[in-house]
Amino acid sequence: MTEQIKHIIRRCRKPVLVFAVILALLAAININYVWHFSAAIFRGAPKAIEPPLSDNPQIEPDFLIIPSLGVKAPVKYVDQAAEPVFQKALEEGVAHYPKTALPGELGNVYIFGHSSDYLWSRGDYKTIFADLPKIKIGEKIWLSDSAGKAYVYKVGESFVAKSGDTHLLSQDTDGKKY
Repeated sequence: MTEQIKHIIRRCRKPVLVFAVILALLAAININYVWHFSAAIFRGAPKAIEPPLSDNPQIEPDFLIIPSLGVKAPVKYVDQAAEPVFQKALEEGVAHYPKTALPGELGNVYIFGHSSDYLWSRGDYKTIFADLPKIKIGEKIWLSDSAGKAYVYKVGESFVAKSGDTHLLSQDTDGKKY
């Protein structure tokens, strides 16, 4: 090895070490986020959780359960459609879009959450919907109301909505229950 290469290695050693320490600290602070993405590489399918015993059980109030994806999260109801309000709610679970149907009501119940977020963002639900593209038609989803009554929904279609596509917020169901 030439002296010039040795000099470059000595000069770069400290910045590389500092970068590695910062990266390790970010990973430690966000262990759930790092664990989800690193484990997904090795385990493949998401770990399923036990579904409720019946289609209409009493479960924890304001909760979303997707057993096949291992999703169990509190639902946060927000009263205004504003990005800062949404982001605060998403730190604590998944969010219900204001003025859409509530669980069990006629209309579209619009629940949203993160599939990925910045490593430095706060909250334990930054990747709650990361496995959502793996959901299969016919799988069941439980969503409870504020009294804990669970409503079961069955996946009938799977697609990626385009940015700015707001037709899913529509409550005009023409008498159809979605």
